[in-house]
Formats: sequence, C-alpha cells, structure tokens
Amino acid sequence: MLLTSALGTGGFVTWQSMSGKAAEADELPPPVYVEVPPMVVNLDNGGGPARFLKARVMIAARDEAAAEQLRARLPEINDSFIAFFRDVRPVDMVGAQGPFRIKEELLLRATAVARPHKVDDVLIQELVQQ
Repeated sequence: MLLTSALGTGGFVTWQSMSGKAAEADELPPPVYVEVPPMVVNLDNGGGPARFLKARVMIAARDEAAAEQLRARLPEINDSFIAFFRDVRPVDMVGAQGPFRIKEELLLRATAVARPHKVDDVLIQELVQQ
C-alpha cells in the first residue's frame, strides 16, 4: 500500500513537472524563418559518375535578433553548407537516417554562425540527388 502511494505521488509530481515544461514551451514566440538560397552541388561519388544534390533549406531562428544575424551572414552560411554537402556521398542519403544526419550537421553549422543568438531548427524543404 505504501509502495502504491509512493508510486502515485511520484507519478503525479512527474506529470506536474512535465505539464509545467509544456506550458513553458507554449509560451515561446513562434520562430522567425530565414531562407537559405537554393544550392546545387556535386556529391562525392568516389570517382564514379557525376551525382548532384539540390537542396533548399530554411533556418528557424529563435527571434528577430537571431534572424537578422543569420540574414547578415547568409554568405558564410551558404559557404559552410556547400562545403559540407560536397563531402556527402550518395550512400549517406540512403534511408531515413541520412537526411536526419544531414539536418543535424546543418543545424550545428547554422548555430555556430548565429552565436550568441539561438537557432531552433533547420528545416529541409527539398533534398534531391540526381
């Protein structure tokens, strides 16, 4: 009986803390989106036939200050993204994990440029290899 009571109390406390976090998340303002110019790059195909990647990406900035920082530094972001994409191999794009790993890397690069401001996400609008 004591164990059931302790588990019930622990569950309630956990639920309350999760509810508080959800309420905090609801209070965040919507992100400000910054469009990165479309890119077409050669993929690293290990000496095989030429393969190309077409990518369109949006960056979700935390606020207008972060968005302004990103807009001002779009040439650096574009350069960083293209340098990364040139190292991508066609096999890196296979399956659901491929685009996820690409998204993670782009987020790291966008965050580095936006500092000290926050970047919430990188949204892949189009990712096509030919």
